[in-house]
Amino acid sequence: MLELQKFVLQHVHHDALLFKKELIKSILWLDYTELVKLKEWVWSEFGNTHSEIINDVFVPAKAGV
Repeated sequence: MLELQKFVLQHVHHDALLFKKELIKSILWLDYTELVKLKEWVWSEFGNTHSEIINDVFVPAKAGV
């Protein structure tokens, strides 16, 4: 499943909204070990172009802030 999500993210990275949608799906579908690997891979592949989206998806918002 991890490789499938990598494939999908590589093909939708040009559209920020679609990239975010697929990244959220990835988080829902993957187990913890795969999720850790995905996070590292996403940062290395797309950290320069989608850092805000990656932070939004992987770092939960603080309540009341």
